[in-house]
Amino acid sequence: MCIAIPGRVSEIAGKRIIVDFSGRKSPAESHFLKVKKGDWVLVFGSNIVEKTTEKRAKEIQKTLSLR
Repeated sequence: MCIAIPGRVSEIAGKRIIVDFSGRKSPAESHFLKVKKGDWVLVFGSNIVEKTTEKRAKEIQKTLSLR
C-alpha cells in the first residue's frame, strides 16, 4: 500500500518547491500540476501527486496521527 502525505506548499523558487509537513519542510517536485504557495497537496516519494483541500489534508493528517 502506498500513502501520499498531505502538506502545504510554503515556498516556490523556479522549479524548487518546498512543502511544509506539520512543521517539517521538505523539497518536492510537481511535473504535472501547477501549484502555488499556500496550496494543500499530497506528496508521495518527493512528488506532488494531487492538490487537495485543507479539510481533506487535515482529515488525512488526523487519521495518520501526524497532527
